[in-house]
Amino acid sequence: GVDNNVLYVLCLLAAMALVLARAATGSRPFLLTGLLAAVSLTAFTVGGSADLLSALPLVAAWLWRERRWGALALGVAVSVKQLAWPFAPFYLIQIIAQQGWREAARRAGLAGGLFAAVNAPFVVWDAQAWMLGVLTPLSEPMFPRGVGLVALGTNGAAPLLSATTYLVLEAAAAVAVLAIAWRTRRTSPELGVVLAMVPLYFAWRSLFSYFFLLPLFAFAGLARMPAGELSAEAARESGALTIIAMPAPPQPAAPK
Repeated sequence: GVDNNVLYVLCLLAAMALVLARAATGSRPFLLTGLLAAVSLTAFTVGGSADLLSALPLVAAWLWRERRWGALALGVAVSVKQLAWPFAPFYLIQIIAQQGWREAARRAGLAGGLFAAVNAPFVVWDAQAWMLGVLTPLSEPMFPRGVGLVALGTNGAAPLLSATTYLVLEAAAAVAVLAIAWRTRRTSPELGVVLAMVPLYFAWRSLFSYFFLLPLFAFAGLARMPAGELSAEAARESGALTIIAMPAPPQPAAPK
């Protein structure tokens, strides 16, 4: 309904505000320009995507992952939407890299405990129905559809493989991106927030709605990077333009 759409828009605006709040002051105009230019964010949010309900706490968890309350935000995200689940390992990899295995275990306990508390009433009510709901993407005979690798098969550009083959490719991609995140956990700590969605590209069902939030997650990673202060003058000299820091109009020469 209309009320839900308003809620989703507010969630997107709040997530954008968190990204800007975490970023260096000088880079905020450029991040804001990129966020506003990401048409997929606006189109799917206005269209009524409930994914924003999990994206907001997920962005908060990633932006402030050095804070322990970030694990609670992650717990909220994974309790709301299954698409948030792939981000949890990458979050924990960064906690291991920054604060060690013991703290990562605490964070996993906090997030898992909140997930259990939120889902416990549904499990008690009907455990079988809850499990079937969770496993629907794997257990139901859904037809192939998406914008990922399966699109080549459904559009006739390549042979359409079996659902099992795509599942194996998705699992292999998940192992690969986790290995990359682990190897680069200190040199490229923000990579995981984008890598988390890569395996879904190889899935039997890789709907565009799975990926429309990638710009938001990417800018959340950029906001944490030590870019330093970027002045409008330096950006103009390098050819960068934003709707906030446009080139100054030419000034008339002072009379002699």
